[in-house]
Amino acid sequence: MIITMLSISMNCRMILLLTYLKLPKMYDALEERLKAMETSNKPGFNAAAMCLIPVVVIPPKFKVPDFEKYKGTTYPNTHLCSYCRKMAAYADNEPLLMHFFRIA
Repeated sequence: MIITMLSISMNCRMILLLTYLKLPKMYDALEERLKAMETSNKPGFNAAAMCLIPVVVIPPKFKVPDFEKYKGTTYPNTHLCSYCRKMAAYADNEPLLMHFFRIA
């Protein structure tokens, strides 16, 4: 009985020690995340300026078609033709076509 209690006690001590050793790393990671979040709220930070195509107007009820990602192993024209066929209804909206091409 005493040996069992001693081994449980040793296990608890090991868990506490390991947790204690991990705390500085966890604290640093949390601090890094907070700093990253704070920089996005600073004056002069403009999320819209980071957009590739800032004037995209997405039509109401627009649903993005399912695109198969280009893997580089097939002929690129086939991939482009497939994209154009799926986006044919929006052929007159060039910013929209450019915006969604990055996910195709």
